[in-house]
Amino acid sequence: MKLQTFLLIGIVGLGAVIAACSGPSKLNDPTFTPQRAIAAHVHRKPHAYTGSSCYVPTQDPYYAQTGDSVIQTADTNSTAMINNAAMWATGNLETANGDEFVNVADSMTPLVTVTPTSTHQFSKKYPWDGSTFMIESPGPTASPPGDGHAMVVNPICHEFEAYGTWWDGTELHAYSGADWTLHSGPFTPLSGGIPSALSSGTSMYLGLAQYSDITNAFYHTLNMTLAHGAMCKYYYTAPADDTALRGNQLTNCLPWGAKLYLKLGTGTNEFDQTQCHGNGLQLAEDMAQAGVIAADDNYSGDIQLYLDNGPWNNTSLACLHTINIQDFFVQQLGTVTHV
Repeated sequence: MKLQTFLLIGIVGLGAVIAACSGPSKLNDPTFTPQRAIAAHVHRKPHAYTGSSCYVPTQDPYYAQTGDSVIQTADTNSTAMINNAAMWATGNLETANGDEFVNVADSMTPLVTVTPTSTHQFSKKYPWDGSTFMIESPGPTASPPGDGHAMVVNPICHEFEAYGTWWDGTELHAYSGADWTLHSGPFTPLSGGIPSALSSGTSMYLGLAQYSDITNAFYHTLNMTLAHGAMCKYYYTAPADDTALRGNQLTNCLPWGAKLYLKLGTGTNEFDQTQCHGNGLQLAEDMAQAGVIAADDNYSGDIQLYLDNGPWNNTSLACLHTINIQDFFVQQLGTVTHV
């Protein structure tokens, strides 16, 4: 799901992500109906860009990064899965950037209990500074409501993330979320049926495209959201551990958590990267070398990447907007699980 040549900048943290996903709806709560904020740059807040550098070790089975020996083998049903997804993912790639903030916790950051707004349970207190930390805007209490993603990374590279987040001045509220310790070993997927800040249960932080990483050619697997209906309703594969119980039931549907790679070239259903420069070329190379994870869905009919609030050059990113789902192939699937 998108980050740099391991250069710890104070440490890492994260913030909110522009709404591309419609959220973990499996946790039924009739009073909470978040909707995706369709505008990619809506309600941008000024905030210093810091970047981050907490990642899983190299050769992780799920989150490939610069220096990994990646063997790209297309699944035997890749074409069928892509064609099925294309029935719903009819739009081109969008790069939603501007609302992904880096919340940096330190030893003095207060630990707060997260009050759930669903049946989800938060097992740990989250480091949270209500006066400075940022949540994706618009949040779940806005009109219309947004996704309210929030992420924090502390000094020992423990990541905390949440969906449907808001701070009422004294308490932190969220619909769902998860936390992981990074750098200590390979990424460990959640237990079956638990969403994170994403419906699939994958890490929003590890799949975030961070400006400081991309511009230093530190490429890693990015998160991608696909149009509502483009993935299987009931099937997922690691690193996902859940679906949103939204999607299609076709034979050879695309499981949540599947890894896709961008095909570079000038042939049919390939992306010609020579039309790109700068940030656009860097992201195209990242998607081709380290791949993307089908991490969540959206209601805009397109495919999307999560970008942080770095100083991206939107002119150079424009070349990516010709990419569509047919320009990818599906990596050979591992075990596919029914929810």
